[in-house]
Amino acid sequence: MREFIDVTAEMAAHSKALDIIAKAIAQGDQVVSTYFLTTILSSKNATNQDDAHERYERGLKTGLDEYAGKTKRQKYAKDERYRDFHSSIWVSGIS
Repeated sequence: MREFIDVTAEMAAHSKALDIIAKAIAQGDQVVSTYFLTTILSSKNATNQDDAHERYERGLKTGLDEYAGKTKRQKYAKDERYRDFHSSIWVSGIS
């Protein structure tokens, strides 16, 4: 069950990183690919652009680092799915 919660948190970090990029684009930021930066733009213009992959990786690392910094109690004991799972084990063990 803990692995499931960990994977769910990792997927949420991926999703959040993509949401941050989408919001930046909606606000007018230019996010481009590395290929576009290195091949199409001159190095002079490329400095004003932000690489999509780098921005995604930074956002993902931030989310994963935040999760890794949580205690087991913060990760699992406060998770409703974990509490329900744990309770169901005790209920089935009593009957």
